[in-house]
Amino acid sequence: MALSLWPHQCAALDAIQTAISGGRMSALISMPTGTGKTRMFCVLAKDLGWPTIILVHRDELIRQTVSTLGDVWPGAVVGVVRAEQNEWERTTEGVTPDVVIASVQSLHERRLHQIPPGTFALVIVDECHHAPARTWTAAIEHLAARFTLGVSATPSRCDGKGLAELFGERPLYSYGLRQAIEDNRLVRITQFAIDTTVDLDGVSYRAGDFATGELSSMVNTEARNRVIIEAYEKHAADRRALAFCVDRAHARDLAEAFCKSNIDADVVTGDMPLDKRRATLERFAAGDIRVLTNCMVLTEGFDDRGIDCILMTRPTCSTPLYMQTIGRGLRLAPDKTNCLILDFVDASRQHKLITVLDLLGAPKLSNANGQDVIRVADADRAEAERQLLIASTRPLKWRLTHVCPWPDLPNLNGYTKEKPWHDAPASPKQVKYLHSVGVESARALTKGESSYLISRVMEYEAAFPTPATSKQRYCLERAGLWRADLTKRTASELIGKLKSGALVGAA
Repeated sequence: MALSLWPHQCAALDAIQTAISGGRMSALISMPTGTGKTRMFCVLAKDLGWPTIILVHRDELIRQTVSTLGDVWPGAVVGVVRAEQNEWERTTEGVTPDVVIASVQSLHERRLHQIPPGTFALVIVDECHHAPARTWTAAIEHLAARFTLGVSATPSRCDGKGLAELFGERPLYSYGLRQAIEDNRLVRITQFAIDTTVDLDGVSYRAGDFATGELSSMVNTEARNRVIIEAYEKHAADRRALAFCVDRAHARDLAEAFCKSNIDADVVTGDMPLDKRRATLERFAAGDIRVLTNCMVLTEGFDDRGIDCILMTRPTCSTPLYMQTIGRGLRLAPDKTNCLILDFVDASRQHKLITVLDLLGAPKLSNANGQDVIRVADADRAEAERQLLIASTRPLKWRLTHVCPWPDLPNLNGYTKEKPWHDAPASPKQVKYLHSVGVESARALTKGESSYLISRVMEYEAAFPTPATSKQRYCLERAGLWRADLTKRTASELIGKLKSGALVGAA
């Protein structure tokens, strides 16, 4: 039976095959969470048929990958390397594996050096934004594969360490979040931004985000947790919500606060026994838990398609972290029409806090007020472009304190660049003239724009002459040359002639 793949998965596979055929040795593929990265690279392993090792860093990712391989490549023999399992060469049944899935933490130096370099022709690095860490680079370098593929929803790191040395300057293929939503590969997003009044300006900034300990002390308070609970009750009481917290204490305290408000809640943390964590996740999936709090445990490798609300209770300046968190709620599921994001927005004048509207291109807004985020972002961007157009076509403002004598200010409506010199900066003489007639530019003008505007000024002056100023009137009255019908321009010319001696006053 032919495998069912989405067009973007096929495009990624084609790009990889082309890169391999061209002699490339590594590449990176970027796709949002929930758009089939695991399925894509499992199909790649099947199509190539090379000895393959897939590097992961969570138990959940091992189980997820084993399951996906069983779907796309039913006949594959799969080995696992984790804890006491060491099936890189033989499975427990004594069969040579086609694909090995290895926990990077289990590939410690002694175990890694049991594997001869080149044993695996294909190395796949899942969630490859972790790859710059020394444990990962040591494994990748030792394995010395014919081709190394990195896959990630967020191919960047908040600590600034890049992936270029391992996978190239830019992704070989990228599939964007907006495109995935518009292609109906992920659900639509709605959002409310909830103001907490907490001020984060005193929190230190380290490695691209807030210092965890200081941040926790600021946000893990009874008052702020109460704001979160009230927002959930108001906007999301009928939804299953996953809350992302700052640290374990924050996650536990918030879950306890929900329970005290008679909302079924629980917590998963990295220090929980694995069987207890799995049991809690099963209860959450069954609907026995309405709100599940966690701290950096469920950002990756967690697949519960029914989640339709994300509580972003952890303020962050990191786009990759934010992308990972909201991705947990965007997978398609029966009867699921959208995912509601509750962004808890703390005050910060020094740092830019990420909200979902930032991800989808809203230049000014941070609150969608429960509306579809893409539509709100598009409307915000359109309004920003409209204002920019207004600013570019109406760059002048009236400088003087008295009322402008013209019915309107000059603008660039109808201006077209026709000559090569039109793009040159406005000359000092042009700028001086515009200034002299009482107008100033809100931006730097070109020579062509200035010439066009000066022509419009002259047309206005001819149709609506600017009256002479009181200072001009006084000067001309003393010389006996004042007339009530004098314009500012005519008065200026007369005064100039008086000063040069070309004209003698009547007085």
